[in-house]
Amino acid sequence: MPRSRKWQKLARSTACYPGTGRTHQIRAHLQFKGYPIVSDANYSARGKVRPQFEWCPRLWLHCAQMSLLDLEGQWQDWRAPLANDLQRVLRKLEAEDGRSGLEVLQAHEAKAASAESQRKTLRRVVVAVSRITEVSRSCIYTAEEERTFVRDHLGPQLQKASPEVKILVWDHNRDGMLERGAVMYDDPAAAEFVWGVAYHWYGDARYETWPPRTEVTFEDRQEGGEVKELRACSGFENVRRLADLRQDKHILFTEGCQELGGRDLASVLADWKLGERYSMNLIADLNSGCEGWIDWNLCLDEEGGPNHVGNTCVAPIICDTQRDEVLYQPSFWHLGHFSKYIRHGFGPGMGCAPGAADADTGQVRGGCFAVAPEMPSRLELERTRTEAPGCSR
Repeated sequence: MPRSRKWQKLARSTACYPGTGRTHQIRAHLQFKGYPIVSDANYSARGKVRPQFEWCPRLWLHCAQMSLLDLEGQWQDWRAPLANDLQRVLRKLEAEDGRSGLEVLQAHEAKAASAESQRKTLRRVVVAVSRITEVSRSCIYTAEEERTFVRDHLGPQLQKASPEVKILVWDHNRDGMLERGAVMYDDPAAAEFVWGVAYHWYGDARYETWPPRTEVTFEDRQEGGEVKELRACSGFENVRRLADLRQDKHILFTEGCQELGGRDLASVLADWKLGERYSMNLIADLNSGCEGWIDWNLCLDEEGGPNHVGNTCVAPIICDTQRDEVLYQPSFWHLGHFSKYIRHGFGPGMGCAPGAADADTGQVRGGCFAVAPEMPSRLELERTRTEAPGCSR
């Protein structure tokens, strides 16, 4: 296990044998296992990648070998030597047995090259140096594995012991919820046990530092010049697609928070843009078929914790234990607006179209409901922002 004097038990070399060619799969899978690749700004833990650039200036990922069968049935191999800059990084690391990181990797590559029996029709040997972080406390299931587990084990046992308990599958980000639900619902025996799909909001590059993103440039036809749109993996459309897939099943939002991403909590207090993120997600989700919405943290301390892995966040309520203060953040007022005006039993759906809502109930034609039948004017809304207690120190 290579390490440096400054960073104890910092990194390890890993040989990966991907069976398919999906983009970013090695980076995403290692991050999910708790071992993000060194200097991976997209997939490393939020806010923790910057110190790695001091000793490794780029992503430490190297395609060492590629093998495939040609049209005549013969194996063709391609090997690539490790780049000089990555070799320099490994020379800085020292293994527990005294060898340099480069010597460890060379031994690893020799062992991998001798494993000829592991060859497949298409195989790539990719060596990655991963930073060791916490291992996520979760089951790393594929969609098919989760389906089988629910169908053959969890579903039958839970139905026998506690039939009133409902099973929600997935419980991860929007970008994967449609695929997970489709696999689960495609098996009638598994679908019988599943009440619905749970999901989170993470993957929006407008608010988070880790998602892979693309900047798309458009011509500004109104004011001239150019405007840019950030596209990542927020997957808003997947909620509606999943709702249309099985209208007899349920969809529940089970986690969302604004991560600090290496910033101090004080720098984002009273940021109304973060409150707007809540309303944007709530409106989009409830309009698309989501039936319930749960925040991750109602209350956190003055550092955005406590958190056992250092993933500090903003919460609707910040309790400053040093100053003995309670600070209500913009997300508190955004959430409050929904909780006050959405009536129990209405839905699904949400609308804000003028004249479409009943003045007494807030119910919109077609069984939907308005966010706020008594929406304050712009001036009143701005005054509410200014006078909201705890939004500034």
